[in-house]
Amino acid sequence: MFTDRRREGAAAKDAPLSRGPHRLQEAAQQDAGDAVHATEITAARELTHHRIRKCMKNEDATMEISMAKRFCGRMARYVADECIQLHGGFGDIRESRAGRVFVDTRLISIGGGADEVMIHSMAKMLGP
Repeated sequence: MFTDRRREGAAAKDAPLSRGPHRLQEAAQQDAGDAVHATEITAARELTHHRIRKCMKNEDATMEISMAKRFCGRMARYVADECIQLHGGFGDIRESRAGRVFVDTRLISIGGGADEVMIHSMAKMLGP
């Protein structure tokens, strides 16, 4: 999962504008960003696995489904936004992979209920 991102990040770091004294700082920030993304991806994966375990036990997993959909959708949009930022102007082009993913991830939060619908659903389940 991170290998594609690292390869694309390396290509962006090798761009002419990246040469100079800030390159080491940018590399350190990239490593810190990877740690943050790894944490969020692990959280999304564990939330999804928890939902699956509940479904396999025939338990009601409506709350977990709503939580996973909202969190994973936001996470996907965040990562896509980071890719656009990393690639600069090229990332905005719809023909680029980053541009397509950016547009497509927005549909995750719309399909099956917007974030606001998921929040409302979770609030009802939590009660007054």
